Amino acid sequence: MEQIEKKSFLKEYLITILISFVIGIGLFFLFFFLVDNGGLVGAIDGTGITGLILICVGLLIYISREGFFDILSYGFKQFGSMLFARKANQNNDFASYKNERNVERQSKSKYYLFVMLTGLIFETAFLVLEIIYHSMF
Repeated sequence: MEQIEKKSFLKEYLITILISFVIGIGLFFLFFFLVDNGGLVGAIDGTGITGLILICVGLLIYISREGFFDILSYGFKQFGSMLFARKANQNNDFASYKNERNVERQSKSKYYLFVMLTGLIFETAFLVLEIIYHSMF
């Protein structure tokens, strides 16, 4: 059973890395061609901004996973169930809702680490390109 869960988590991590890398490459090319039409400055700006965006997205995922936005989701869920659902006020108190969410989070994998890792790869490329640029001039 644990072997199946490890394979599943490994597959999810690889998919997360692949998706964040593809998004990062897309952002890189966007900045690369918009800033300097393919020059070294465009590559420096593209890697730096892309790395920062991916790191910030990873941090936002981490903050969300730790439960920072639970009170907002609880409020919207209660409001929506009050207006549209037949089971109004399914969770009458925030404490039980928070416990359910925490139990649910324990089984989820930590995607944010791999999104931030991809951002760090882009930031490393940024530092290398920055060193090359300053050694030329």
